[in-house]
Amino acid sequence: MQDNFSIYTLAKQLANRFSIPNARNLSRGIGYISYRLVAKQKEIIQNNLNLVLCEQISSPEINQLSCNLFRNFMETIYEFLMLPRYGYYWFENNVENPKSIQQPIKMIKSGKSILNLGGHIGNWEFLAAYGVYRGLKTMVISAPHLRRPDTIFFKKQRKRLGIADIDVHQSSRKIVESIKTPGTLTAILCDRLYQGPVSEINIFGRTKKISVGGFKLAVKYRLPVFFTIAVKMPSGKYRIYIDGPFKTSKNESESEGLTRMLEIYSNLYEKYVRKFPDQWYYFSPF
Repeated sequence: MQDNFSIYTLAKQLANRFSIPNARNLSRGIGYISYRLVAKQKEIIQNNLNLVLCEQISSPEINQLSCNLFRNFMETIYEFLMLPRYGYYWFENNVENPKSIQQPIKMIKSGKSILNLGGHIGNWEFLAAYGVYRGLKTMVISAPHLRRPDTIFFKKQRKRLGIADIDVHQSSRKIVESIKTPGTLTAILCDRLYQGPVSEINIFGRTKKISVGGFKLAVKYRLPVFFTIAVKMPSGKYRIYIDGPFKTSKNESESEGLTRMLEIYSNLYEKYVRKFPDQWYYFSPF
């Protein structure tokens, strides 16, 4: 579903042809239809939810969570399309806690470079766009989607929003130079496997491989790391959750620093997935 150009095309038609309230409701309706029709991905999502919730909820509850997840995801795609049209007023009035990112703003404006090592929780595209709105030089490290039209779709939209998009397959030297550029916020979704170094972490009671290139760079160059997500609340507004900064201690070796960073990441990832399971957009077996 996250690599389905027809879904994005349909969302684009909604954005162009309907008023915002009607398009939002229709997008959630399409999410519900997808939930009913895409049996394979529904099964994957339900298995993932059972894993993270330790099979402590009933089948009807899992079904409802899965349905909500499909609806929420389709709405995030619609909002991603609409972000360039919303303007400053919309950002100003759709974040519950705008003061939450004051610390990274202060750090970046003082010339520091910081990393946000997050995951597929909440609306990460909104979060990056909100950083641009708040005056931050924002860059994302992304991997190509399975289909070329999907990759083009996201890159074009990020460009419209003022977000720099660096392909993970570019030279490692260029990526390092970009990340170390003073006053830059670089975001990486670390729960998706990219090219580069991979390590195993214990998460949700099992061992999982994740990409650790961002963690290694943070440790090697002593860059401050945040874990930040933006999730939609019952009010319809977004709430930003931010943890950090985390940084390697002078007394730690690189291997010790990497181990500690990965443990922090694992704990925060588990915490927020369990807190917002119907906004965890992970469409592959975890």
